[in-house]
Amino acid sequence: HSLVTDTTFKSVGSEQVTFTWSEPPNSFDSRPGKKGIVPVVHFNGTDEEADTPDADYWSAGADGTTTTRRQWSRREVVRDVRFYMVLPAALAAPFILTGLFFHQVHLVQSKGWELTWYAACFVAFSAAAVAAGLLSGPLVDRFGAGRILPWSLLPLGLGLLTLVAFDDAAAAALYLTVAGIAAGASFTVPSAMWAEVYGVAHLGAIRALVSAVIVVSTAVSPAAMGGLIDLGVSMEAIAVIAAVYVGAAAALAAAAWRVATPDPAPEPDRPADPGS
Repeated sequence: HSLVTDTTFKSVGSEQVTFTWSEPPNSFDSRPGKKGIVPVVHFNGTDEEADTPDADYWSAGADGTTTTRRQWSRREVVRDVRFYMVLPAALAAPFILTGLFFHQVHLVQSKGWELTWYAACFVAFSAAAVAAGLLSGPLVDRFGAGRILPWSLLPLGLGLLTLVAFDDAAAAALYLTVAGIAAGASFTVPSAMWAEVYGVAHLGAIRALVSAVIVVSTAVSPAAMGGLIDLGVSMEAIAVIAAVYVGAAAALAAAAWRVATPDPAPEPDRPADPGS
């Protein structure tokens, strides 16, 4: 009886989740019921509030009430202009680094570096990637992935400018170190951003879409850079083009969150249940 009349309910289990309803459950649009002998309370996020470990699912409105956070479907995501504004930033590190690594022998020869030295510098790349991946997680938790994403492209831009400005052997180590930072951040920040912005209910479908686009981009990158090399474009010029892309992608990502969130598309009419 108290389950449907009280406004506070503590769940069973080790976490002891406390739900605080704004009104008694027996006044909800969906009345409580039973599944066997277990009482079941249905809620939709408008009749009730909750203090749970999954607090990210809830957000406060201007009037202080809580509502369930919107969970975007993949169909809604591809209609959101903000998705296309942040996608270039999410693609930047995979696209650019794949192309440069594919043509690394040509890069080393054009710079006059020793191939053995360049290969040794990949130790710095790996260490930087691991460190950046671990450190970017707490930064995302504190500041949000959307805010971090534009700044996460800064190391990649610095690496590209290093290729443009310097030819000495130390430049190889610096380039691969900051490229490793960019690569490590690219593993963490975009993935967190999709969940942060679009929710987790359809996260698998959204990430599958993004992963497919990344795979296509990394397939196109070596061919695109190879075509430029065949046309006589220097590696320094390619690095300049890539740096311009990085700057534009960062600016777009920074501006994306100033765009108003579109309203959800209306659900199509469903045929009536023959049994109703």
